[in-house]
Amino acid sequence: AEHKVECDSITFSAAISACEKGCKWDKALQRFSLMAQSSVQSCVISLNAAISACQKGGKEREVLQLFSEISQSTVEVDTITCIAVISSCEKSGDQEKTLQFLRKVECSNWAKLCNGFSDG
Repeated sequence: AEHKVECDSITFSAAISACEKGCKWDKALQRFSLMAQSSVQSCVISLNAAISACQKGGKEREVLQLFSEISQSTVEVDTITCIAVISSCEKSGDQEKTLQFLRKVECSNWAKLCNGFSDG
């Protein structure tokens, strides 16, 4: 008998993370896109794994595109997301993108995000 696995944010996040660890940024992006096509709500874990995969592959532009797309959704970014996006902006040499990113993150989120730095 064939068993069908129900895909949810946990299984997608695990698959994206596996692609990231295997340095397969293109596969990670495919899985991340498939989440939306499958009507599975993306989460900060899947977003960070996709961003990390792109960073490892030297694909800073893809990181910025991912953030641009996700900023239209309800996914709340965390400190890891912010550091990764700012790093990608710096590596791409696009200072205007960095400023756009900083403007996109709501002021109310900054206090919460900065608390992540003092937790360790």
